[in-house]
Amino acid sequence: MVQAPSRTPSTVKPATTPATMRRARYTSYMLITIAALVLLDVGARFSYPYWNMDRYNSPNKSWIWWAVDDFRKQPQAPDVVLLGSSLMLEALNGGDATYLHKPQNVSLHHKSVCLQDNLKRSTNSQIRTFSFAIAGQMASDAYVISSTLLSGKSKPTTIIYGIAPRDFMDNMLTNVTTTETFRYLSRVGDLSNIATSARPSLWEATESALGKVSFLYQHKTDLAYLQQCGIKSFLKIFAHGDLEDYRVPFELRKIAMKEMPEEIASNETLVCPYGDPPVPYLDNLNEYRQRYAHLNKQMFADQVSFLERLLKYGRAQKINVVLVNMPLTADNVATMPPGFYQNYLSTISKLASTYDSKLIDLNQQGMFNRGYFADSAHLNGLGGIRFFTLLSDALTTDHIELRKPK
Repeated sequence: MVQAPSRTPSTVKPATTPATMRRARYTSYMLITIAALVLLDVGARFSYPYWNMDRYNSPNKSWIWWAVDDFRKQPQAPDVVLLGSSLMLEALNGGDATYLHKPQNVSLHHKSVCLQDNLKRSTNSQIRTFSFAIAGQMASDAYVISSTLLSGKSKPTTIIYGIAPRDFMDNMLTNVTTTETFRYLSRVGDLSNIATSARPSLWEATESALGKVSFLYQHKTDLAYLQQCGIKSFLKIFAHGDLEDYRVPFELRKIAMKEMPEEIASNETLVCPYGDPPVPYLDNLNEYRQRYAHLNKQMFADQVSFLERLLKYGRAQKINVVLVNMPLTADNVATMPPGFYQNYLSTISKLASTYDSKLIDLNQQGMFNRGYFADSAHLNGLGGIRFFTLLSDALTTDHIELRKPK
């Protein structure tokens, strides 16, 4: 009897199960996808010079975008550049609206007519101003704006920087690189040194690493801009010609602003003259209690270092830097941690003295009563006029050089 040859276990082929086939198929798909992404990334890297991208382009028209867009349209460099947070911004727009008896469009209004006219009366010369005052501006933002934009033919004679304690310590700020000003200007200039030293969060560090690995991820803002342009071009085919202005109910727009605060339309924000219509005094102390909830010494030290960088930059560029301590109500100062305001004022005074910068203190008792304020920190239209009148007087009295000699 002949026996069939036996098979050893090593020669037995395992059965191919449906699960094994699915895993192999998914693995193939994943490898194909990775290969396609790598090819796209490499292709984008080599084709980028032909994208014809303007580094000033942005998918989001934020406050800093509007300011930079207007600045680039100026026929010549301004004599004076104004920096500051909403304290300076509202004084400027409310002051000019009241002074000119005409509403001012915040997106498009970037000069102080009130200050220019006061200076012309006192100096008999026309001083051209330009405002980079932006709501929420920190000292780091002021330095980034100055070092990125104010050089060469765009360099002013004088920078007037209106500062307040919140510009140096705000518990609602997580990192200097998270502001809209920093994000936008990081496309315009090289701010990598600041980003690296800013002690980023895990997510921010991961984003930075992804940007170094992937060219597409690094240029995601460019891709978003191109996508937006494509969508607008497509919609124009269907007679949607004007896609820049907003025409939605105000209450609906308020909801949208909470979700996308960096997007501002050119027709969106008008500041009316004081008293037209009358606006009651707003109690916003709870907001500032949150901002000053605890003393963040590290943030304060970091922001002071950016102020020092700004003063150094001004000295190196031969730009006069004038610091203006902005008016606040006593109630607002009372929300700060004990001793913080005195430490802030002492610190900026020492820095101004070290770098031969003029400090104008407009937060002295008796200068601004409650009737000049819209809330605990911001001046109303009447306060704006008074602010720029006092500022003009101080600049003239101290013989601050405001324009280049002919």
